[in-house]
Amino acid sequence: MKEKNVFLGLIFMMMISLFIGINMVKAEEDTTCNAVSLNELRTMAANVKVSYVPTEADVKTEFDEESGTDYVTVRYLDVKVYNITSKLYVRTEAGGSNVTSSSHLLTLANVGSDGAATIRQEAINQPVTYTFTIFSDAYGCTGKTLRTMKLTLPRFNYYSELDICQDIPDYYLCQQYTTYDVDGATFYDKVDEYKAKLAAQAEESEATDDNTSIINKAISGVSKYKYVVVGVIVAIGVVVTVLILKKRKKVL
Repeated sequence: MKEKNVFLGLIFMMMISLFIGINMVKAEEDTTCNAVSLNELRTMAANVKVSYVPTEADVKTEFDEESGTDYVTVRYLDVKVYNITSKLYVRTEAGGSNVTSSSHLLTLANVGSDGAATIRQEAINQPVTYTFTIFSDAYGCTGKTLRTMKLTLPRFNYYSELDICQDIPDYYLCQQYTTYDVDGATFYDKVDEYKAKLAAQAEESEATDDNTSIINKAISGVSKYKYVVVGVIVAIGVVVTVLILKKRKKVL
């Protein structure tokens, strides 16, 4: 019995030694930033994706008697950063012409229920460019740059909110977000030309539909009385045949 306990004790000690040895090797791998670890980190960084989602929110303000409300609707572009892991962190920098620069540091703690870390950018009529720098935060590679990418947000087109655009929201000068600057000097003329073109096309389409309708009615009428028409044609044929035969008999 005593020998059995000693044997079990030896096995237990060997297992502990093996476990400690594995952890020591792992710890060494985690702190040397070797090629294998760095390759794993770069693969994680390559999987990070960025995009933006247009959204809006009602912001409370002072009561406006003209509109009868105490809030205004503000447009935003939510910048989304997906696939951040515990081994990575992302530094973002936003800037552009006439745009106040801003920066954020994103980690796994910033990831929401949609799987993305979100930065809310107010929509403006100037392009805003975000630069994303992805860093390592594991395996002794902490602070090492793994990847850099950019995302340019579109301009908010204030002309899209005018009444003249409400019935043609898909027209390129009336779209809510654009990648180009809308020229106010020619905006109204171009919109009027586009609407005139649409009206002309509608009239042409209506005339074509009317002509098609008339032809269809005529065909329908003929089809409805086709047996009468055939009977009349046959009767006329018989009469003509009889007259011809009588004429021939008189000649003979």
